[in-house]
Formats: sequence, structure tokens, C-alpha cells
Amino acid sequence: MKRMWSVLGAGLIMGLAATLLLSCNVIKGELTLLVDNSQTTADSPCWSSDGSKIYFVSSEDLYSLGQVWSINLADETQKQLSEEEVKEIDISRDGNLCVTYLDGWIRLLDTETWTQRDSIAVPEEAKTAKNFYPPKFSHQSDKIIYYLYYLFSDSSYLHKVNLVDSTDELILAAKRGFVFAPGPGDTLFALGDTIYNLNSQERIPIDIPDDLIEFIYWNPVVPTELVISTGPQDDIFLFDLETQKATRIDIRSTEASWVGYARFSPDGERIVFATLDAGGSWFVCRIWLFEPLD
Repeated sequence: MKRMWSVLGAGLIMGLAATLLLSCNVIKGELTLLVDNSQTTADSPCWSSDGSKIYFVSSEDLYSLGQVWSINLADETQKQLSEEEVKEIDISRDGNLCVTYLDGWIRLLDTETWTQRDSIAVPEEAKTAKNFYPPKFSHQSDKIIYYLYYLFSDSSYLHKVNLVDSTDELILAAKRGFVFAPGPGDTLFALGDTIYNLNSQERIPIDIPDDLIEFIYWNPVVPTELVISTGPQDDIFLFDLETQKATRIDIRSTEASWVGYARFSPDGERIVFATLDAGGSWFVCRIWLFEPLD
């Protein structure tokens, strides 16, 4: 699997409104446009457990809740799945559950019927937090969910929810980070620009500034790889935990002004991501598939 993400060429990316430059190599590959919406949104793409479909959220505008749709990769047909209104979603590794957050509740949808199976209230402190970040399933277990929020202090709070007994446990309070990703063994967690090892208390810096990281996900097959998308900086990076270096993935041909939600397929060989272009009253939302060259 590691050979799939081979390095080809070299490149540079400009940082946020500063003179910061991150030098990095470039991963070349093929891009396939899966969704091209100019009247409705298309974001929060997630893979089905077998990698045959991609789920995404589509709404009437950039600020409204939406419904879950799917695209079948075999014939690229699209289908609306849910009537339930959702925001961002995550899918369990066994593919049976979808998790979202709305109005102080973590909501679980059954992916067979796309109706609500269960809901769990978050603590009052989390409900009133300045920012609450959508829940994600454990990297290891479909019975564990994590969520993140931060208050007006300089700290972020990462919680673990056990779906079996509905317990909610604070597992990490750290410097304020705006994104997170549960990792291998439920002991490694990416939070902002740092990876935390809860067993050893080790902290590993990510070779990308915190204010460039908008979305981050682990490779489900290669535990030392993460994919990072930078939102308005319109880039995607592969971060290697062993070398502690970031490599840019070549998606510049999309010519998008915003790139997000990049995440690996279940076999770790492809990446799906969303792009946005907007101005005034118009917007175009797209979902793409990236396959690295052999």
C-alpha cells in the first residue's frame, strides 16, 4: 500500500497571508469528477464500508441542513437516501451507522433505513461551547464515537462516547485545535497540528501549521499516514508519521478556491474530497476522486 503513494516531482505551497513556505514533493494521480452541483451543495463525503459508494450531504444552500445522498462508483448514479436533516456525517467502519450532530444531540442513523436509531445528549458545557466539531467514529470500534469542542479558553476538549452504555468521558484537554481525527488503537489522536499518544504522552508535531489544517483523517490501512485538506488554501497533503513530513497531492487541476473533507477509501488506495467555488449569489460544489499513479 505504501508504494501506491510514491513521490513524483517537487512543489511549493504558499501559507496563509504570510511569507511562510512549505516545501514538499508532489503525488501525481488521476482525478474523476463525481458530483457537479450548481443549484445544491455537495459536501462531507464518506465512503461505504466496501468502497463501492460515497455518501455525501446535499442542501439547498451553503448554510442550511441537508439530506444524505449516495453515488454508486460503478455507474456514477446518484440517489437521495434520507429525509432526516443533517450536517456533517461520518460512517462506521462496518457501514451500519451514520453519525451527525444537531442541537446538542449526537444522532445515529441506521444506514439501511436512514432513520434515527438513537440519540445521545452532550454535556451542557459542550452545548454552549464556542465551537463544537462533528463526531467521528473510532478508528477501531463501531461502538465508540469521539467529539471535540473548545470554550473561550485556550483549550480543546476531546470526549469519548461508548454507544454500548452511553457513557461520556473526557479523554484529552489540550491546546486549542480546530480539527481532530481518532487514530490507530484509539491511543493516537490528531488534534490541530499535533498527534497525541495517550499511552506514552508523546506529542508529535505535524509538518503543517495549525491554521492551514481544516480537515484531517487517518489512512485505515496504513497507520502512519494521514490526509489533510486546507480549505481556502486549496491543497491536500499526505502526512507520514514515520518521516514527520508532508507531501502535497496534486489536485491543482480542479482550480477550486476551497478544498476539504479529503479522506482515504477503506482499502487506503484512493481519496475522495470536496471542492467549492462561490461568489455573490452563486456557488458550485463538486466531489472528486483521486487515484495515485502506480
